[in-house]
Parts: sequence; structure tokens; C-alpha cells
Amino acid sequence: RVLRAHGMSLQNIIWTVVVARMLNASSSWWGVTNATDRLGVNEFLRRSIRGGYCPPELPTFDEMCQTADQRQFYSILSNGSHLLHSLLPPLQQLRTATASGLE
Repeated sequence: RVLRAHGMSLQNIIWTVVVARMLNASSSWWGVTNATDRLGVNEFLRRSIRGGYCPPELPTFDEMCQTADQRQFYSILSNGSHLLHSLLPPLQQLRTATASGLE
């Protein structure tokens, strides 16, 4: 009630509390789930959409996890002072082919 009194819709509350918390730690546990577990999470989101608790354009949890993982990886890759950046292999220079041979 308090959140609604401040203008937050039920969709925003569900997104903020439930989906965001699930995504926050998804990189830790999503990879060790089996198909039944993943189906259960996606079914929960589909029921939430049907019930009006989540926006209809909400992607599947698989897609959200993949997007979150990509963002996290690119954040580590582009930030040289990130704690995990030193664990990445060194970047390799690509050689380009020209008409006269390799440069």
C-alpha cells in the first residue's frame, strides 16, 4: 500500500522486488538449473503476465539472464580496473588480409 500511495504500479513493484532480485544473482545459479527448474521460472513469469503483474512485453527469464550475463562480461572487459579483468586472457591483435598479402 505504501508503494502504491507513492505512485508505483503493481507491475513496477513486481519487477523491482521479484524479477530484479532473481536477476541479481542469476549468473550464480542459472547455469546449474535443469530444464524443469527453468520451465518453472518462466511459467511463473507467464502467469504473472497473464495476471497483469508484469508487462506483456517482458522477455523470458532465459533472455533476461543472457542479456545480464552479456552486460556483466562487457563491463568486465571494458573496465581495466574491474576486479575480474585481470583474469581475462590477453587480447590478440587480428591481422587483416589485403590484396598484396597480410599486413
